[in-house]
Amino acid sequence: MTLERRVAQVFRLTDDNWMKHANPWSVWTRYSVLPLIVLAFWSRIWIGWWCLIPGIASLLWVFL
Repeated sequence: MTLERRVAQVFRLTDDNWMKHANPWSVWTRYSVLPLIVLAFWSRIWIGWWCLIPGIASLLWVFL
């Protein structure tokens, strides 16, 4: 068994799951969250604990 197959088994990557993650829309939606994460981290000085709102929103967007 090759290393690639072992890694695929660990992450349970079937052909269908791989096609979901290899989709270009998947990449762009994940990259779109990076500015939100930076904004949440950077705004902690301005708005204090309220910075958790954009942080949580960005995490929800990633999981959505």
